[in-house]
Amino acid sequence: MRLLVVVAMLAGAIVSAQACAGKLETFSARRPLIYNPFSVVDARTRLGITIRNTGTEACSYRLTIPDSYFPLLFENIAFTIDARDVTAATSGALSITTPSVPAGQTHYLRLRVSALRGQPALSSTLTKRVGFVLTEAGRSLPLDQSELDLHCVIPPVFEINVAGSGLRATLEIDDLKLRSKAVVLQTRSTQSHQLQIRAENGFLVREGHLPGAATTIPYEVSIDGVSRQLEKNAVWRVDGPAGEASRRLNVTIGDTVNKLAGLYKEVITVHIDSKL
Repeated sequence: MRLLVVVAMLAGAIVSAQACAGKLETFSARRPLIYNPFSVVDARTRLGITIRNTGTEACSYRLTIPDSYFPLLFENIAFTIDARDVTAATSGALSITTPSVPAGQTHYLRLRVSALRGQPALSSTLTKRVGFVLTEAGRSLPLDQSELDLHCVIPPVFEINVAGSGLRATLEIDDLKLRSKAVVLQTRSTQSHQLQIRAENGFLVREGHLPGAATTIPYEVSIDGVSRQLEKNAVWRVDGPAGEASRRLNVTIGDTVNKLAGLYKEVITVHIDSKL
């Protein structure tokens, strides 16, 4: 009689253990992670996972990313996956516990994929395969598991500004004191780039006067140790590598003998674009 009681208890325990079942039903990503390494904010995108209770009783689940998928990297860009309802973490792996899900019903997990700003990156499209394992909360036996390819897009980025001045700077040169002045151009790009330097006139023109022998002053521009006399309607192209750099643009005026006294002006425009 005692033997029959023990067998009945074991059978009951087996049925109870199998009653909690679940499935990773759908994955949904709103868009790839768009990553600009020079942005002032971190890159983020959303990921949704639907869990269906395929068992016969209410069940609470745990979703994890196994250690074998770490570190989470799009090549050299580190990223994280998290959710606001994170309740626990196992060593090195994300762990999210759901509330109790009724039998036959679903629970939608809202996850966030994030990458910190400032990580060096070249323009490209990158992919990282990440695995997810579903278990009953408090247990380790997998109920379901699946893999998902996450994508990261680093777009072509070409940015330039004048250090301390934004997008515009004025150089005031006094021929009786210092005949040369410089600005520092700060460039940021995810591809090899080209600086396109243009002059409005090709010489400084006395304010309020038409160009003439006594009302124009020649000048020379140099960058990275290379000098050039700019010409009107011509473009001086200077190559540069991908990444972040500071480049000194120097303007030196020429002979001012026999020139009318006054204020002379010129506009130099520097544009950054792809070298390709």
